[in-house]
Amino acid sequence: MLAERIAACFPSLYSVLTARPEELYAVEGMPACVADYLVCVGRCRRGKTFMSADAPKRIADRKTFGAFALNRLKDMDSECAIIVLVNRSGKVLSCGTFSSSSIQFVKMRPGKVLELMSGINFSGAYLAHNHVNVPAAPSAQDDEFTAAMTEMTRKCSARLIDHVIVNNGGECFSYADSGRLAEIAALVNDRRAVDGD
Repeated sequence: MLAERIAACFPSLYSVLTARPEELYAVEGMPACVADYLVCVGRCRRGKTFMSADAPKRIADRKTFGAFALNRLKDMDSECAIIVLVNRSGKVLSCGTFSSSSIQFVKMRPGKVLELMSGINFSGAYLAHNHVNVPAAPSAQDDEFTAAMTEMTRKCSARLIDHVIVNNGGECFSYADSGRLAEIAALVNDRRAVDGD
């Protein structure tokens, strides 16, 4: 029976729903359409219930978040992004996962990001996303999104604490640690001054 073979290959339902397609295809007698369906269900589940039992309840610092982001995103086969909102003591208040099911980009609609942030009295936000099969170096689009997130969090009387990029090779880039986050924040402030905001 297929269910028994799946149970023999994976220790939990969570591991089935986070398995890579090739892991599911390798199960004896697994129809491709069933494997594809399980991958789809897993992606939808991660998008809606990001805070599973293994997610931290508190993020003490950037290093803690970087380790969490690397662990959560390094094995993904498509680009995904995570936003975690915290209070002053680092307690996780809300979070969201975004994905496009593409290895080249992730869709993060501003309305969905603002929906995540609305009605929550948070003081800081962490952002992470992954690169698939390429270095964890930031692109121009990554810089633009970091600037947009800096502005969005500022409008909520909060701040973007870090934007972390990881890849499936285990590399990790931190905007804050590199000094790039401070440079982008300064550019955002200069733009606001010019615009009279």
